[in-house]
Amino acid sequence: MIIYVFINIKSEKREEFLEVVNQMTASTQDKEGYISLNFYEDTARPDNFVVEDENANKHHTQTAHFNTFVKGMSEFLCELLYAEAYDAFKI
Repeated sequence: MIIYVFINIKSEKREEFLEVVNQMTASTQDKEGYISLNFYEDTARPDNFVVEDENANKHHTQTAHFNTFVKGMSEFLCELLYAEAYDAFKI
């Protein structure tokens, strides 16, 4: 499964957001079920990010770790985040 989360953050919260993102990325390295977690900034729109979360199963989205991250994002957001999830397989 691959999840894409589109985030538009408050400019004044940028540095704090980046710290949380770095901690989140580092803490997932040893979590079961994670394949990769990447954050990308939109070069055309400052303070807009895309999270690419590739994990081995849907159970990941029900973990305390994932839910804490999602709930913690509210203080940074300018608008509701938008997410898309896809089942994926290697060809």
